[in-house]
Amino acid sequence: MKWNDYGWGQTYDPCTKRNPGCDGTLPAICSIDIVFAVDISCSIHPDDKERVRRFLESVVRRIPVRPPFVQVGIILFSKTVYDIAQLNSFIRRGQLLKVIKEMEMKPKECATATYLALEYAREVTFNKQNGAREGKK
Repeated sequence: MKWNDYGWGQTYDPCTKRNPGCDGTLPAICSIDIVFAVDISCSIHPDDKERVRRFLESVVRRIPVRPPFVQVGIILFSKTVYDIAQLNSFIRRGQLLKVIKEMEMKPKECATATYLALEYAREVTFNKQNGAREGKK
């Protein structure tokens, strides 16, 4: 709660100490890097794209987004890949939620290149320079 309100609070790796504030609603989240690859191609209905946006917001609200815990990256794809957030782009949850709310879900070109998105995630997003942490899931 302190982190959300004031930008300070627990900063140690959660796997090294017991967290008495854990309510047990989520499994232990210990230093993981998550990248969402979201298909925004023209074959996806606009209502479904908004459902995905709400899903992303819901997930980000429920996880501890900060370096000792979880880092989140987001890429959108259609015919090309749109880099929305690298793993080390957003230290605070509020910043990431704002980006999710404002991200453009309409592609510039209609096609679906899932292979490009997966390649981009593997080679660019999960790269040490972009915040991927060695030895983390």
